[in-house]
Amino acid sequence: MAFPEQESKPFTRVVVLALPERERGCYGLFKTNQWVYVGSGFIRARLLDHLNNDNPCITRKQPTHFVHEITQDYRQREKELIQELDPECNRQAG
Repeated sequence: MAFPEQESKPFTRVVVLALPERERGCYGLFKTNQWVYVGSGFIRARLLDHLNNDNPCITRKQPTHFVHEITQDYRQREKELIQELDPECNRQAG
């Protein structure tokens, strides 16, 4: 099952800084109708890492929006979302 229905947020520093610091869960970055990346952990910190160009693929694909969900079992949920959504920057070379 994909992310719960929600209004997406612009993937900007101002919007990300407004998120609570200690919320853990999963997040998805996208643009138009293309999933770019799905990740997990402390959502605000991870999104700030991506805004600081920590992942060349994400930087190159320039996602414009994100969604997220708070969950205790975020590692397992991340795997499920990656399998379902097949985001480009999560694909392993091989």
